Amino acid sequence: MKMWDKTILQQTISRITAILCGILGLLFVLWITGNVGRGTSPEVGTVTPPVVAIPSSTVAGGASLATSTRLNSSPYQASSDVLTNSSTYKNEAIRLVLNGKFSIAQIHATGKVNEGGNHFIYFSYGTSGGVLNAARTSADSLNADLTTYLGGIFTKDKPIDLTIDLLGTTIIAPTKSEFLLNKQPTKGVDFWDSNSLPPTVIPFVIAPFNQSGTVGGATLDEVDFQYACSPGSACGVKTCPSGTFATACLKEYFGIQAAKDWCARAGLSECNKL
Repeated sequence: MKMWDKTILQQTISRITAILCGILGLLFVLWITGNVGRGTSPEVGTVTPPVVAIPSSTVAGGASLATSTRLNSSPYQASSDVLTNSSTYKNEAIRLVLNGKFSIAQIHATGKVNEGGNHFIYFSYGTSGGVLNAARTSADSLNADLTTYLGGIFTKDKPIDLTIDLLGTTIIAPTKSEFLLNKQPTKGVDFWDSNSLPPTVIPFVIAPFNQSGTVGGATLDEVDFQYACSPGSACGVKTCPSGTFATACLKEYFGIQAAKDWCARAGLSECNKL
Protein backbone atom coordinates (compact mmCIF):
# COMPACT_ATOMS: atom_id res chain seq x y z
CA MET A 1 0.00 0.00 0.00
CA LYS A 2 1.29 3.46 -0.89
CA MET A 3 2.27 5.92 1.83
CA TRP A 4 -0.59 8.33 1.00
CA ASP A 5 -3.13 5.47 1.18
CA LYS A 6 -1.98 4.65 4.74
CA THR A 7 -2.24 8.29 5.72
CA ILE A 8 -5.83 8.57 4.47
CA LEU A 9 -6.76 5.32 6.26
CA GLN A 10 -5.28 6.50 9.53
CA GLN A 11 -7.08 9.84 9.25
CA THR A 12 -10.39 8.08 8.56
CA ILE A 13 -9.96 5.80 11.58
CA SER A 14 -9.12 8.79 13.79
CA ARG A 15 -12.24 10.63 12.65
CA ILE A 16 -14.49 7.62 13.29
CA THR A 17 -12.96 7.15 16.74
CA ALA A 18 -13.50 10.81 17.56
CA ILE A 19 -17.15 10.62 16.47
CA LEU A 20 -17.77 7.49 18.58
CA CYS A 21 -16.18 9.09 21.62
CA GLY A 22 -18.34 12.17 21.12
CA ILE A 23 -21.51 10.09 20.95
CA LEU A 24 -20.58 8.12 24.08
CA GLY A 25 -19.75 11.34 25.88
CA LEU A 26 -23.11 12.87 24.95
CA LEU A 27 -24.98 9.79 26.14
CA PHE A 28 -23.12 9.93 29.46
CA VAL A 29 -23.97 13.60 29.92
CA LEU A 30 -27.64 12.94 29.19
CA TRP A 31 -27.69 10.09 31.71
CA ILE A 32 -26.10 12.25 34.40
CA THR A 33 -28.50 15.12 33.68
CA GLY A 34 -31.49 12.84 34.05
CA ASN A 35 -30.38 11.31 37.34
CA VAL A 36 -28.55 13.99 39.30
CA GLY A 37 -31.07 15.68 41.65
CA ARG A 38 -33.67 13.02 41.06
CA GLY A 39 -32.64 11.24 44.22
CA THR A 40 -33.17 7.64 45.16
CA SER A 41 -34.49 6.68 48.55
CA PRO A 42 -32.91 3.61 50.16
CA GLU A 43 -36.23 2.96 51.89
CA VAL A 44 -38.21 2.68 48.67
CA GLY A 45 -38.62 -0.98 47.85
CA THR A 46 -37.96 -2.25 51.35
CA VAL A 47 -41.70 -2.34 51.96
CA THR A 48 -44.20 -3.88 49.59
CA PRO A 49 -47.47 -2.28 50.66
CA PRO A 50 -50.80 -3.88 49.84
CA VAL A 51 -53.04 -2.17 47.35
CA VAL A 52 -54.73 0.29 49.68
CA ALA A 53 -55.95 3.84 49.26
CA ILE A 54 -53.86 6.19 51.38
CA PRO A 55 -56.19 8.65 53.10
CA SER A 56 -55.70 12.17 51.82
CA SER A 57 -55.19 15.17 54.09
CA THR A 58 -56.92 17.42 51.59
CA VAL A 59 -60.48 17.59 50.45
CA ALA A 60 -61.18 15.60 47.31
CA GLY A 61 -61.29 17.76 44.23
CA GLY A 62 -59.57 20.63 46.02
CA ALA A 63 -62.86 21.97 47.38
CA SER A 64 -62.52 24.73 49.94
CA LEU A 65 -63.79 24.17 53.46
CA ALA A 66 -66.75 26.39 54.28
CA THR A 67 -66.48 26.18 58.07
CA SER A 68 -64.02 25.03 60.72
CA THR A 69 -65.20 24.63 64.31
CA ARG A 70 -62.76 24.19 67.23
CA LEU A 71 -63.88 21.25 69.37
CA ASN A 72 -61.43 21.49 72.29
CA SER A 73 -61.11 24.50 74.56
CA SER A 74 -57.47 23.83 75.48
CA PRO A 75 -54.64 21.32 74.78
CA TYR A 76 -55.19 17.96 76.43
CA GLN A 77 -53.64 14.52 76.86
CA ALA A 78 -55.80 11.41 76.83
CA SER A 79 -55.84 9.41 80.07
CA SER A 80 -54.13 6.03 80.05
CA ASP A 81 -57.43 4.21 80.63
CA VAL A 82 -59.60 6.18 78.19
CA LEU A 83 -60.03 3.12 75.97
CA THR A 84 -60.58 0.61 78.77
CA ASN A 85 -62.61 2.51 81.37
CA SER A 86 -66.13 3.47 80.29
CA SER A 87 -66.34 6.29 82.84
CA THR A 88 -63.09 7.84 81.62
CA TYR A 89 -64.23 7.47 78.02
CA LYS A 90 -67.53 9.24 78.75
CA ASN A 91 -65.75 12.09 80.54
CA GLU A 92 -63.08 12.65 77.87
CA ALA A 93 -64.94 11.91 74.64
CA ILE A 94 -65.93 14.85 72.45
CA ARG A 95 -69.62 14.47 71.62
CA LEU A 96 -70.51 15.79 68.18
CA VAL A 97 -74.07 17.00 67.66
CA LEU A 98 -74.73 16.80 63.92
CA ASN A 99 -77.70 17.90 61.88
CA GLY A 100 -78.45 18.09 58.15
CA LYS A 101 -76.56 16.74 55.15
CA PHE A 102 -72.83 17.27 54.69
CA SER A 103 -70.70 17.30 51.55
CA ILE A 104 -67.54 17.60 53.66
CA ALA A 105 -67.12 16.28 57.19
CA GLN A 106 -63.65 15.75 58.59
CA ILE A 107 -61.74 16.00 61.84
CA HIS A 108 -58.36 17.70 61.80
CA ALA A 109 -56.08 17.25 64.81
CA THR A 110 -52.63 18.63 65.57
CA GLY A 111 -50.36 18.01 68.52
CA LYS A 112 -46.93 16.94 69.69
CA VAL A 113 -45.27 13.82 71.05
CA ASN A 114 -43.72 14.45 74.46
CA GLU A 115 -41.57 11.33 74.84
CA GLY A 116 -39.19 9.23 72.77
CA GLY A 117 -40.16 6.42 70.45
CA ASN A 118 -42.89 5.82 67.90
CA HIS A 119 -46.47 6.76 68.72
CA PHE A 120 -49.69 5.70 67.02
CA ILE A 121 -53.26 7.05 67.04
CA TYR A 122 -56.29 5.06 68.12
CA PHE A 123 -59.45 6.76 66.88
CA SER A 124 -62.81 5.79 68.33
CA TYR A 125 -65.87 7.23 66.59
CA GLY A 126 -69.23 6.07 67.89
CA THR A 127 -69.39 2.31 67.40
CA SER A 128 -66.31 2.20 65.14
CA GLY A 129 -62.61 2.51 65.87
CA GLY A 130 -59.08 1.39 65.18
CA VAL A 131 -55.45 2.42 64.85
CA LEU A 132 -55.33 5.06 62.12
CA ASN A 133 -53.24 4.58 58.97
CA ALA A 134 -51.65 1.47 60.44
CA ALA A 135 -50.95 -2.13 59.40
CA ARG A 136 -50.35 -5.36 61.28
CA THR A 137 -47.46 -7.72 60.83
CA SER A 138 -48.96 -10.20 63.30
CA ALA A 139 -51.90 -10.51 65.65
CA ASP A 140 -49.87 -8.90 68.43
CA SER A 141 -47.80 -6.27 66.65
CA LEU A 142 -47.96 -3.50 64.07
CA ASN A 143 -45.79 -3.34 60.97
CA ALA A 144 -43.63 -0.25 61.64
CA ASP A 145 -42.38 0.09 58.05
CA LEU A 146 -45.79 -0.14 56.44
CA THR A 147 -47.40 2.04 59.10
CA THR A 148 -44.73 4.67 58.43
CA TYR A 149 -45.53 4.42 54.73
CA LEU A 150 -49.23 4.96 55.48
CA GLY A 151 -48.46 7.97 57.68
CA GLY A 152 -49.53 6.43 60.99
CA ILE A 153 -46.39 6.95 63.09
CA PHE A 154 -45.63 10.14 65.02
CA THR A 155 -42.52 11.08 67.00
CA LYS A 156 -40.90 14.11 68.63
CA ASP A 157 -39.51 14.97 65.21
CA LYS A 158 -42.80 14.30 63.43
CA PRO A 159 -45.63 16.12 65.23
CA ILE A 160 -49.22 14.95 65.05
CA ASP A 161 -51.02 16.45 62.07
CA LEU A 162 -53.81 14.29 60.72
CA THR A 163 -57.11 14.64 58.93
CA ILE A 164 -59.84 12.03 59.24
CA ASP A 165 -62.32 12.13 56.38
CA LEU A 166 -65.50 10.88 58.01
CA LEU A 167 -67.36 10.64 54.70
CA GLY A 168 -64.63 8.61 53.00
CA THR A 169 -62.88 5.31 53.66
CA THR A 170 -60.14 5.43 56.29
CA ILE A 171 -57.37 2.84 56.55
CA ILE A 172 -56.96 1.27 59.99
CA ALA A 173 -55.23 -1.79 61.39
CA PRO A 174 -57.56 -4.78 61.75
CA THR A 175 -58.27 -6.22 65.16
CA LYS A 176 -56.33 -9.27 66.36
CA SER A 177 -59.21 -11.60 65.56
CA GLU A 178 -59.67 -10.09 62.08
CA PHE A 179 -55.97 -10.49 61.31
CA LEU A 180 -55.97 -14.12 62.46
CA LEU A 181 -59.02 -14.76 60.28
CA ASN A 182 -57.86 -13.30 56.95
CA LYS A 183 -54.18 -12.27 57.46
CA GLN A 184 -54.83 -8.87 55.87
CA PRO A 185 -52.52 -6.14 57.29
CA THR A 186 -55.06 -3.32 56.82
CA LYS A 187 -58.78 -2.73 56.50
CA GLY A 188 -61.00 0.16 55.42
CA VAL A 189 -63.75 1.65 57.54
CA ASP A 190 -66.44 4.22 56.72
CA PHE A 191 -66.93 6.01 60.04
CA TRP A 192 -69.89 8.09 58.87
CA ASP A 193 -71.99 5.31 57.38
CA SER A 194 -71.23 2.83 60.17
CA ASN A 195 -72.90 5.10 62.75
CA SER A 196 -76.23 6.83 63.17
CA LEU A 197 -76.69 9.53 60.54
CA PRO A 198 -77.71 13.13 61.38
CA PRO A 199 -79.53 14.31 63.30
CA THR A 200 -77.40 12.47 65.82
CA VAL A 201 -74.90 12.69 68.66
CA ILE A 202 -71.61 10.83 68.14
CA PRO A 203 -68.83 10.62 70.77
CA PHE A 204 -65.23 10.29 69.61
CA VAL A 205 -61.79 9.98 71.16
CA ILE A 206 -58.34 10.52 69.68
CA ALA A 207 -55.91 8.51 71.80
CA PRO A 208 -52.16 8.53 71.00
CA PHE A 209 -50.26 5.54 72.41
CA ASN A 210 -46.67 4.32 72.45
CA GLN A 211 -45.01 1.11 71.24
CA SER A 212 -45.89 -0.63 74.50
CA GLY A 213 -49.56 0.06 73.96
CA THR A 214 -49.81 2.67 76.74
CA VAL A 215 -52.06 5.61 75.95
CA GLY A 216 -50.43 8.97 76.60
CA GLY A 217 -47.08 10.59 75.93
CA ALA A 218 -48.60 13.07 73.46
CA THR A 219 -50.61 16.28 73.66
CA LEU A 220 -53.40 17.25 71.29
CA ASP A 221 -53.29 21.01 70.79
CA GLU A 222 -56.11 21.60 68.33
CA VAL A 223 -59.04 19.42 67.26
CA ASP A 224 -61.29 20.94 64.60
CA PHE A 225 -64.38 19.78 62.76
CA GLN A 226 -64.16 20.99 59.17
CA TYR A 227 -67.31 20.80 57.10
CA ALA A 228 -69.50 22.04 54.30
CA CYS A 229 -73.22 21.50 53.82
CA SER A 230 -74.72 19.69 50.86
CA PRO A 231 -76.61 21.96 48.43
CA GLY A 232 -79.97 22.90 49.89
CA SER A 233 -79.16 21.63 53.39
CA ALA A 234 -78.76 23.81 56.48
CA CYS A 235 -76.34 21.49 58.23
CA GLY A 236 -74.69 22.27 61.55
CA VAL A 237 -72.37 20.93 64.24
CA LYS A 238 -72.20 21.55 67.99
CA THR A 239 -70.72 19.72 70.97
CA CYS A 240 -72.76 18.12 73.73
CA PRO A 241 -71.35 18.34 77.28
CA SER A 242 -70.56 15.14 79.15
CA GLY A 243 -73.49 13.98 81.25
CA THR A 244 -76.09 15.79 79.14
CA PHE A 245 -78.74 13.72 77.37
CA ALA A 246 -78.31 13.53 73.61
CA THR A 247 -81.96 14.45 73.14
CA ALA A 248 -81.47 17.58 75.26
CA CYS A 249 -78.55 18.73 73.10
CA LEU A 250 -80.38 18.01 69.84
CA LYS A 251 -83.47 19.82 71.08
CA GLU A 252 -81.47 22.85 72.25
CA TYR A 253 -79.34 23.24 69.13
CA PHE A 254 -81.52 21.95 66.30
CA GLY A 255 -85.08 21.80 67.59
CA ILE A 256 -87.58 19.28 68.89
CA GLN A 257 -87.98 17.50 65.55
CA ALA A 258 -84.25 16.67 65.39
CA ALA A 259 -84.46 15.21 68.89
CA LYS A 260 -87.55 13.15 68.04
CA ASP A 261 -85.94 11.87 64.82
CA TRP A 262 -82.81 10.65 66.62
CA CYS A 263 -84.75 9.27 69.55
CA ALA A 264 -87.09 7.25 67.33
CA ARG A 265 -84.18 5.68 65.41
CA ALA A 266 -82.40 4.92 68.69
CA GLY A 267 -85.51 3.12 69.95
CA LEU A 268 -85.48 4.83 73.32
CA SER A 269 -88.51 4.93 75.65
CA GLU A 270 -87.85 8.58 76.49
CA CYS A 271 -89.03 9.50 73.00
CA ASN A 272 -92.60 9.66 74.40
CA LYS A 273 -91.53 12.36 76.87
CA LEU A 274 -90.32 14.80 74.23
